[in-house]
Amino acid sequence: MKKIIAVLFSIYLSILVFASITNWSEICYRNYISNSSEEIEIISDSNLVDNSPKSGLNWNHILNWQIAPKLNFVLDNELFLSQKSQEFRNSYFFNNSKFKISFFNGLHYLKVQYNNTFFGKDDTKIQVIEGLDDEIRPLMAHSTELHYKLDLNRFKFSLFGKLKNLNFEQYQLAADPENFWENDVFSSTQISYEFINNIDLFALSNYKSDLNEADLYDHIQNGIGLEYNNKLNLSNNIFSKITYLNNRSEQIDDEKKHYFLSEFRFTKRFGNFIAGFVSYINRSCYDDQKEKILRISNLLRANIKYSYLTDKLQDSYLLFGIKYNQENMGNMFQQEINQYVYKNIYLNVSAQFTPELSTMMEGKIEYFLNPEKSVWISNEYSEQIEFHSQNIISIGSTLLF
Repeated sequence: MKKIIAVLFSIYLSILVFASITNWSEICYRNYISNSSEEIEIISDSNLVDNSPKSGLNWNHILNWQIAPKLNFVLDNELFLSQKSQEFRNSYFFNNSKFKISFFNGLHYLKVQYNNTFFGKDDTKIQVIEGLDDEIRPLMAHSTELHYKLDLNRFKFSLFGKLKNLNFEQYQLAADPENFWENDVFSSTQISYEFINNIDLFALSNYKSDLNEADLYDHIQNGIGLEYNNKLNLSNNIFSKITYLNNRSEQIDDEKKHYFLSEFRFTKRFGNFIAGFVSYINRSCYDDQKEKILRISNLLRANIKYSYLTDKLQDSYLLFGIKYNQENMGNMFQQEINQYVYKNIYLNVSAQFTPELSTMMEGKIEYFLNPEKSVWISNEYSEQIEFHSQNIISIGSTLLF
């Protein structure tokens, strides 16, 4: 009898454990086509790729396990495998995994995360990485992160730490490649105090250490600022933030040692169906020698979204956006429509035009078998200025279970 009770209790515990696990999975077949008319050296000197259609597979999976009411575990994995092509990417075979465990009780938030990316050696390009003098081929990347936040209403504190390790082969002239590790440490901390309703005074510090070099790529950044965040009502929200940053690094230009960041965002809803925002970001620096403030860049964005047919499985909507970023050739126009067609069939069409950089367009038809399962086919077209255009046709399925 005791054995039967023990078995039943074990089954009960197993049901409790697995009942708290949810999975989201998306897998698709990709067919890549380019208008490039020439073979190119894309992986190594002896590995040429032509412009004939290429096939690939992309699989994304997220497992979420609610271990306890305040304890959560997440596994986020992406696998990409494709025939070598002229597609704008560095590797044609990689697997990226993220393991996250987090605790939250309203006062404390703690997350520990481990990331691992494996690159197929014969399917990864030789690259030049900032901070390394020679050409390299990445083999494996590891990183371990710690996130902590303390919220005492008016007083807040956050801490972040990260150790990053990159394993690679290094190529030097005609010599055989050698295996090396590149190691970096990142850390940051911030404290803030709401001394007036909706206005926070904060101080922050960021540190980066290149463990392979003698302080050459180290970077210390300290800053202070003010933040205003006020939800005026259900329809209006204003956010504004001013930050001063002091940079110390041998890789930072003298005029960027004193760095200013100004941010503003206004969000508004018009009834139940129309919402939008306007945002502005200015980046400036102070030149000690010229004794004047220099503009680095301005970024102005505006978006508006109209939703309709909200009684269906998904909302239908129209979205329009614009971005002005002249200094970085980032002026952009964006539009997207998500339209209910018939019996859980939806059509999504989007386009993004950056006149000085690129054009991207995508069309997607998706059929929902139920709210948690769908099958779809999409077509993505992109064209980079001064580069060839590319087209990717994907057929896939999305599942939640």
